[in-house]
Amino acid sequence: MIKQAAKSHKVDYVFSMLVNIILLIIFYKLPDWHLKFLKDSAIAAILLFVLNFFAQILGNTILLIYDRIIFRNIILIFLAVISIMPMYALYLTYPFDFSAVSAPSWTDLMVKIFIILSMMGVVITIIVEIVKIFQISNISILKFVSKERK
Repeated sequence: MIKQAAKSHKVDYVFSMLVNIILLIIFYKLPDWHLKFLKDSAIAAILLFVLNFFAQILGNTILLIYDRIIFRNIILIFLAVISIMPMYALYLTYPFDFSAVSAPSWTDLMVKIFIILSMMGVVITIIVEIVKIFQISNISILKFVSKERK
């Protein structure tokens, strides 16, 4: 049963690598497509997304080669932290002008909400992975917090 679980992780890593390769190609080509709703300031966020996709591919390659429980959790936390950066840059620069493509007026609000919810999802992922590390290590989070207060 343990070997079967390890195989399913390997499939996950390969699938994640393939998705990130496709996204890497798409985001790398975005500036060439001259999309009307993208402002010039989009290039900074696009660059961060491209770097994020490289990091995701590298992290999943490492996990494909060496897949141990706590190591996996640490790598997943690292990859999640990296993935927040381009989303945050996208939120700060907000390089979209949907009026250029006659989009409904609520489009800007929906995109901003989607970016915020995406970042919140990544933060939840980070918290879950940290809790898993504590559980695997048999360390009670409450004991850890109470020791820090003393």
